[in-house]
Amino acid sequence: MSSAVESAPHPRFGGQLRHAIFQRVTTLDGVNYLNFAESQVAANLYEGLVKRDRFGRIVSAIAQSWRHSEDYRVWRFTIAQNAKFHDGTPVRAIDIKRAWERSVRESWRGEIEMESRMSLFSIEGAVSYRTNTTEEIVGIEVLDEKHLRVTLKKGDPEFLAKLTAPMAWITKQGNPQPIGTGRFHVASYSAEEIQLAANANYVWGRPYVDSVIFRYYVDVREALFDFESRGLDALYLPLTEAEKRRRENLNEILIQTDIATGVYLYINLPNTKSQDSGQQAWHNFLKYAVDVDALLRLQYGAEFAQLALAASPYRYNPTKARRRLKHTNEERSRSLRMVYASLPDNTGEEIAMRLKRDFFSHVGLQVANPVEFGGALKDASADIALLAMRLPQDTDGAPSNLYKSDFLIPLYFLPSHFLCQPQVRCINIGWGGIATFDGVWLSQ
Repeated sequence: MSSAVESAPHPRFGGQLRHAIFQRVTTLDGVNYLNFAESQVAANLYEGLVKRDRFGRIVSAIAQSWRHSEDYRVWRFTIAQNAKFHDGTPVRAIDIKRAWERSVRESWRGEIEMESRMSLFSIEGAVSYRTNTTEEIVGIEVLDEKHLRVTLKKGDPEFLAKLTAPMAWITKQGNPQPIGTGRFHVASYSAEEIQLAANANYVWGRPYVDSVIFRYYVDVREALFDFESRGLDALYLPLTEAEKRRRENLNEILIQTDIATGVYLYINLPNTKSQDSGQQAWHNFLKYAVDVDALLRLQYGAEFAQLALAASPYRYNPTKARRRLKHTNEERSRSLRMVYASLPDNTGEEIAMRLKRDFFSHVGLQVANPVEFGGALKDASADIALLAMRLPQDTDGAPSNLYKSDFLIPLYFLPSHFLCQPQVRCINIGWGGIATFDGVWLSQ
């Protein structure tokens, strides 16, 4: 840790925070990020109207203040006078509207967000705009340069919490990446390492730390070696490694977050009015086709599988799955295309192959060898996807909402752990807390 603030009673400016990531970063666009590494980097570049502080409280970000109607349906936001994008231009109310409309229209996760009632889809007119039936989101009104009124479909006391989600981040068009307002901006960008530099014009004051470096590792063992050699300050730990460290009572700081990693299947087949075809038919089949407990034992071993939480409310029933597959009107002779995202513990490909080999094939479903996610969902060329989402405990993205979807099948939830050098806890990166990695405040 190359920081001057390690033992200081009060924060000083300077130093670098070095963080390991285990997926390659191909985009920093908050609307269309594909994996956890991209979301971790982007979380330090972009912010919404509000954010969470180091204690989990909702505080000002771009918005200086807000108020709501008695029934929580109409919200009025005042944008901070000195809020600026990284290129120095001021943030205006019209920028908020444009950013949110882009998120609603372009996000590949839009269908998921609509189903789970997350973020912007609780705004009046957002669903119509997503489906191209209107030219704007009527519930977002620009009052003047610094004031915005938002009308929801129905009153929602949790609307501010939803505005902390990536979909509500405020960006404008950049080349090649969007331009944000967050505490850091991109200083250098390569396949192996991304360096972020402190934003001197950050609305609530320059961060104390000069830079944050995200370094890509193929193997967690290599990252652990660098961590033990003091070449890294923080890294995400896979479930098995986290439990080993806990049992060995090592002196590093191991943090378990209150954000779970939800792993689920996404059905990307067009819906129809018939119950024998489309998403509903495949959901009725697939929800009985996977033995989640067995999947966890195969992947993590009996000793560690109990640390994950099986999420599906449906009991494994291969007989029922086979019967329901026969009743679908889809062409069962064709081989479905399956894609997977890189899960935070780098198990995406392994889990996808286990699903194909150990479960889908046993109930008569033909699936081609899974391939990495890429843009296959956005261009609708994939039929089934293995994906993951972060699920804070206090939003409507709660697991119970995922059960109501015709195209989401929850599989299991993993706890999130970070390993940090002891001195990292002494770093304050600026107003309202410090930089976050997957929802963790690396500070006391």
